[in-house]
Amino acid sequence: MSLFRPALGPVALLATLSACGGAVGESVRPQDHTALSATGGVAPVCSKTPTGVRPLIVDVDPDTRAGLEASMKKGVVVVAYDCASLRVMPACKVLDGKYEYAGVSRKEQVIQLKNSDELSVNLPLSSAKLGGEVQSGRSIDLALVRVGVTSTPVARVARPELAGECEGATHYVHSSTLGAFSMATGSVGKASAVAEMFGVGGAAKSSSERKALTADGSLEACRTSNPDAPAPPAECRAPIQVELFPILPGEPVKPVKKGEADGNAPAAPLDPCPEGYALSEGRCARQENAAKLCEPEDE
Repeated sequence: MSLFRPALGPVALLATLSACGGAVGESVRPQDHTALSATGGVAPVCSKTPTGVRPLIVDVDPDTRAGLEASMKKGVVVVAYDCASLRVMPACKVLDGKYEYAGVSRKEQVIQLKNSDELSVNLPLSSAKLGGEVQSGRSIDLALVRVGVTSTPVARVARPELAGECEGATHYVHSSTLGAFSMATGSVGKASAVAEMFGVGGAAKSSSERKALTADGSLEACRTSNPDAPAPPAECRAPIQVELFPILPGEPVKPVKKGEADGNAPAAPLDPCPEGYALSEGRCARQENAAKLCEPEDE
């Protein structure tokens, strides 16, 4: 079990996913100002009631990431998640359920976070630690390689379905996008190739301008992936993004029989971006800055 708790101020906390859930009985308390408050950014409010979220977890500490990977091999993973931390709870079990892997055609992408606003929304767990980089004119560059998704058919989990040490549990991991990633500082406006971000084939000059922050998985291994394979390559299984469903109070959910409609499934897919932001080029950006498709009748 590992806990990653950066010292985030309230605005950085509130600039996370608007639907993120806080631990029961806790509330957001005023703390130190952050880079986001200094820029005058408008932050969404973080709810104290756990709801579904889809956070990127490339900035979670290695111990937590290792615990998540190991726990997913044993059954459905229970976590304590709020606007400041993600804690895997291996001693808390969902009574039934497991994960199944589905490969996809490989997706490679480089995302550049250019300011404190984007950093706080997309990487809330480390925005305080990395805020100084973007304030000094640097960017945070993410190279993401996705090869598949592991998910559970369990649509909902009620608290009576948990067993073990579960105090503080708020969510369970419904799915996780797998692959490899590399995160480093960069220069705003200077695009980098995925291979360069992973240190493969990059020019010496461009490499010297970048400071490595963290990485997981192998680009070479990911490029051998087969979407029809029953499992991803051995060195291409790093969790990149997780889909967290809230643990519900009340009675256990009735199992769905084959051929019947699943009335337990969520009514709509989870939006990884908070209110006021839209998904644009793989990152959450303010809606006025997000790329838009013009309607033909809109002069």
